[in-house]
Amino acid sequence: MRTNKNNIKVRTQQIKQQIENLLNDKMLYNNFFNTIYVVKETETEIIVDFTDFFAKQEVISRWVDTVEKAVKNLEISKVLTFNNMNNYTHSIGDKNEEQNFSINKGKYCSFKINNVLNKFTFKNFIKSNYNFQIFSIYDSIVANSKLNYSPIFISGPSGIGKTHFINAIGNLLVEKQKKVFYINDYKFISCISSWMQNGQNEKISEFLDWLSLVDVFLFDDIQGLGHKHQTLIVALEILNRFIEEDKTVIITSDKPPSLLGGFEERFITRFSSGLHIKLNKPKKEDFLRIFKCKLTEENLEKHIWTTEAFEFLSKHFRNSIRELEGALKSIAFYIQTNKDRFENEICFDKQKMFEIFVEKYEIEQTITPDLIISVVSKYYGVSVLDIKSEKRDKNIVHARDVAIWLIKNILDLTHNSVGAFFNNRKHSTIISILKKVDTLKQSNNNELEIALNHIYKQLNWSFKQKKQD
Repeated sequence: MRTNKNNIKVRTQQIKQQIENLLNDKMLYNNFFNTIYVVKETETEIIVDFTDFFAKQEVISRWVDTVEKAVKNLEISKVLTFNNMNNYTHSIGDKNEEQNFSINKGKYCSFKINNVLNKFTFKNFIKSNYNFQIFSIYDSIVANSKLNYSPIFISGPSGIGKTHFINAIGNLLVEKQKKVFYINDYKFISCISSWMQNGQNEKISEFLDWLSLVDVFLFDDIQGLGHKHQTLIVALEILNRFIEEDKTVIITSDKPPSLLGGFEERFITRFSSGLHIKLNKPKKEDFLRIFKCKLTEENLEKHIWTTEAFEFLSKHFRNSIRELEGALKSIAFYIQTNKDRFENEICFDKQKMFEIFVEKYEIEQTITPDLIISVVSKYYGVSVLDIKSEKRDKNIVHARDVAIWLIKNILDLTHNSVGAFFNNRKHSTIISILKKVDTLKQSNNNELEIALNHIYKQLNWSFKQKKQD
């Protein structure tokens, strides 16, 4: 893209829109991301900045991954740089010059050993039913200062703490005097692609040689390498070298090896040759446990929290830890901006939740089971009566399954309440249908993804129309 005012303006709007979609929280977006803009874009680099200095500092310290994902969602394979910021990730451990690797000083493709994010530790990683399996890795390190498996492949939905865990493992290993290197898919792709595009293949060789200093290689979100053949070749070379040298590789992904798209069989075989741990989405009890721990971390437990408030938060924010943390930031911001209204404790009840999360409340009032069924009916060309009926025609069953899945995931009704809209189907039947659609989603079914995206857009349009009325 040539750098001119129009292109810069368009690119800025594209990135801002992606960030807003990822956050799904207007308060956070308006306070921290609304002033981001593209300074310059070249063939290999995109430079961003903020008009609000304090917002920039907050984003760089806590939200870099959100900006990276926004750029990645636009399918931009370029180096992302924050203007006038040479280093925006926290590093710990040995910082000797001979243990650094860079193309040019201060550039994005500069690496350090023991570069794990020090804010992610086991002290603030909460053990619960949905993630207890991965603590076997922690126990092994504490007991033996080493891991017996390589590679270790951790899969699970986005936003449930995989990045936190892999960095917590890294920090623990650094304490055990291991040399650790962490990288995510975006930075890996950006740097390898940049070197290839600039004819700097020798840099790839130098990078691979530099990695020989490392004991443990941590790769976050490897699914992002799908269909990127040349970059995958480099990743496989790293994986093979570490395994052959009896060193540890830990990989995270939003899908298990068998369901990864754009990876040749030799990659799947390698990923499956070690230990695979699969994480599920947090359930309600997991959410409540994590949320209450987070309240203590943020010094918010002193306030009064009603069961209704917990129910509201669980309903709207339990799909990921990232959503939960975003909700906490909104609550903390509400307390800060309204401190003159309250003397000491604040009673957080359902009404207070409606006040803080206005859009969630409006959605609750607008999007109903009947509206969801109606939108699904129009998309699949199946009547509402047929969807609610006992008919077993393939197209009707599929439309019914999608409607049931959407009602449960959007409105979080009980299984019996969902069944009541479909000719009083049993609790067990609803559970079976939900598992069926979840499995279909995890298999990268394009037809289903297209359908869900279209239906979500229609529901959002209905919501916006209702607001205008």
